[in-house]
Amino acid sequence: MKRMWTLVGVWTVVLLLACGCEQNGSDSELSNSSTNSVASTNSAAADSHFPDGLHPDSAASGTIASLFNDHISASPGGIGANDPNTVVCLGDSITAAGYPGQLAAMSGKNVINQGVGGEESSGGAARVAGVLATYHPAYLCILYGANDVIGHDDPGQTIANLQAIISAARANNTIPIIATLTPMSGNYAQFAADALNLSDLIRAMASSTSTPLADLEAAF
Repeated sequence: MKRMWTLVGVWTVVLLLACGCEQNGSDSELSNSSTNSVASTNSAAADSHFPDGLHPDSAASGTIASLFNDHISASPGGIGANDPNTVVCLGDSITAAGYPGQLAAMSGKNVINQGVGGEESSGGAARVAGVLATYHPAYLCILYGANDVIGHDDPGQTIANLQAIISAARANNTIPIIATLTPMSGNYAQFAADALNLSDLIRAMASSTSTPLADLEAAF
C-alpha cells in the first residue's frame, strides 16, 4: 500500500510539472505575440502616413520639416555672402512635393524647394554647386537615397555622392543638414531592408563628418 501511494505521489508531481511547463510556454507565446502585435501596430501607424509606400502625407511631411528645423534653429547661419534667412532643400520627389513649405512656416525663413522627382544622389551632387551659387543659402537640407535604393545603386557610391554634396556646402560656407531615409512599404516594401541599411550608412557618415543629422528613419 505504501508503495502504491508513493507511485501516486510521483505521478502527481510529474503531472503538475508538466502542466506548469505548458502554462509557462503559453505565457511566453502570449508575451511574444503581444510584443509582435505592438511592433506591427507601430509599423502600420508609420506606414499609414506614406499612402503609396514612399511619399509622405501632410503629417509626415510636417515631421520631416520639424527635424530639419531643429538644426536650423540651433545653428546660426549666414557666413560670408550667404543669406542667413535662406534655406535650400535638395532632394527627390519626397522634397519636391513635400516638406519645404512646412519648413518655411516653422522656421520663418525663405525656403527654396530644389527637389526633383526621380532624382538620385548623383543628380544632387551634379546640381549642388549651381544651386549654391544661385541662392547663397545659409542652410542646405539634403534628403536623398530612395531612388538610389530603387535603382539598386551601390550604397558606397550613394554615400560618396552625399559626402560630395556636404563638401560643396561647406566650401560655400553653407551649413549642410543630412537626412536618413523615410520608410518604404506597400509597393516599395521589397526595398525596405536596403533603405534601412543605407540609413545606417548615412548615420555613420554624419557622425564621422560631424554633419547635423535629421534622423527620419528613427522618427518613423
